[in-house]
Amino acid sequence: MKKSEFVIEILEKHWEDECDAAGTANVEDIVEGEIQYESAEGGSYIDLGEVLVTLAAAATFVKNTIDIYKTLKKDSNKSPNYQELRIEMKRKDLELHEIDDNTKDEVYKDICENLEKDNINNTKDDLD
Repeated sequence: MKKSEFVIEILEKHWEDECDAAGTANVEDIVEGEIQYESAEGGSYIDLGEVLVTLAAAATFVKNTIDIYKTLKKDSNKSPNYQELRIEMKRKDLELHEIDDNTKDEVYKDICENLEKDNINNTKDDLD
């Protein structure tokens, strides 16, 4: 699985409403670092600026979490648990205050669980 696909999977799980409002193409663009909103055909005409900002911040948070997980695993030769991941994210000041603690913990757990299964650890990073 490509890293971008994994990031989208996490976003759709934890920010489902925002992803639905933004649409698949916009979520993919956000994950790739290209934030250009295009109104979905048949979509509403509400201002989705806040939704896009939320998703951009969430995507950055998820990408940083994946990178920190990989660094911790490489440095210690073992997979970190979600508490270790949380501590390192706080230490590096990469946690977002806009995301509630329960959501952060769920994201950390999901990332640890999925990367432990080696879904993307050995694949080429498609995001820098």
